Amino acid sequence: MRIRGEYRRERDYREWVLDHNLFLNPMNDFDSSNIVAHDPLVLPDMIVDIEKGFPKFISYFNQIKQEYIAYR
Repeated sequence: MRIRGEYRRERDYREWVLDHNLFLNPMNDFDSSNIVAHDPLVLPDMIVDIEKGFPKFISYFNQIKQEYIAYR
């Protein structure tokens, strides 16, 4: 399996994460190739009232995702 990355440590890390299915990618359950070696998990499209402002749950979701990736 060929993991992309500029540095050897980055490639080793990405391979370790891939081997342990820690990417936030639903395809982790079906495949362990290079194609799932990223974190594409996002919220679905939604319509909100512009007068109520930016929905806070989007910010919370992004923060949870970033913290998971940092601790990973």
